[in-house]
Amino acid sequence: MGQLARSLTRHGCAIWNLEYRRIGNGGGWPNTFLDVATGTDHLRRLAPEYNLDTSGVVSIGHSAGGHLALWLAGRHRLPRTSPLYVDDPMAVHGVVAIAGIADLALANRLGICRGAAQTLLEGSIDEHPERYAQASPDRLLPLAVPHRHLTGRDDRLVSGESVRAFVDRARQRGDDVTISEIDECGHFELVTAGTPAAAIVEETVAQLIAANKRAGEGS
Repeated sequence: MGQLARSLTRHGCAIWNLEYRRIGNGGGWPNTFLDVATGTDHLRRLAPEYNLDTSGVVSIGHSAGGHLALWLAGRHRLPRTSPLYVDDPMAVHGVVAIAGIADLALANRLGICRGAAQTLLEGSIDEHPERYAQASPDRLLPLAVPHRHLTGRDDRLVSGESVRAFVDRARQRGDDVTISEIDECGHFELVTAGTPAAAIVEETVAQLIAANKRAGEGS
């Protein structure tokens, strides 16, 4: 995501590109989620030093990162009993999910990323229903912020079917949600700076940030 993050700065965005422990490198349940959450909340400390406006934060992620970007927007709905719960999470005001994996149980059923969701949560939904309830954006709806989903019609890793299913459920729950399915585009073109698909991502991010800014000025 580094090269896309750098490209996004051309739109006047301040980009905070988070890394997190991956499966096989200390990640999984709950560490991957704790890393992303802690990194996001750290923006509060950075904001005064860098004069950052945190009133319109947009989370962006690709594939597994798309899952985490959506999860960040929904974690305010976590129960107090969750190991992922914090009292006052950094507010996310919009999401751009790029081929995002939004329903972990469905991802397992469809074999997306060779069962990575089950590996992430260290078991099936039958074994750990509470983990799926706390980790899957599908279970945290409504997110109550605008979320934009982009997917390539030729994506063979994260199916458009799974993205459409989540978008439909989010819309039914009252969320402001859209999906853009891009022709002649697979899984990686969307995050390869300089491609026509990545230009659509950049435009989507810029539009969402501008909309948040207008909303903030009008409130």
